[in-house]
Amino acid sequence: NPQFVRDMAAAFPGGIVVAVDARDGMVATKGWADISTTPVEDLARRFEDAGVAALLFTDVGRDGLLKGCNVQATVDLARAVDIPVIASGGVAGIGDIHMLAIHAQDGIEGVITGRALYDGRLDLAAALSVASPTGSLVGAPIGVAFADEAPRALTFQGAIELALGHSPEVAMAR
Repeated sequence: NPQFVRDMAAAFPGGIVVAVDARDGMVATKGWADISTTPVEDLARRFEDAGVAALLFTDVGRDGLLKGCNVQATVDLARAVDIPVIASGGVAGIGDIHMLAIHAQDGIEGVITGRALYDGRLDLAAALSVASPTGSLVGAPIGVAFADEAPRALTFQGAIELALGHSPEVAMAR
């Protein structure tokens, strides 16, 4: 519902991220079960003037499989729109973080990883260092929505602490 997204982006400036899920360049919907005939770039362009903070792009064919992030598709999307893109899906290790960081000037603003971090293939401190050697991403505001709460803005650091239940420094010491 594009109008709902516009309304929320107006109500929470800089706090709304639009998830764009795709398989083979086409938008995936309904829990990734349905693949549309809409190219991911076309859907993303619909939000260029909506005031959203970023697009969260997930290649659903790679998510959770540790096959490596689809860097080319992510960069292609970032170059096609005027909205920062956060990569997601398939991060296998520090090499994926490095490749995405190289394309920061193309509009890649961040990356989400899950399984690689959970199973120890990716070190959080190393990933943060590679993703943001200047530390600029760590204080950047990001939007986080909760089912039982109103959306609220968190910094990257705050989101990590929320996910871990404590600061990253505590996690690295464990």
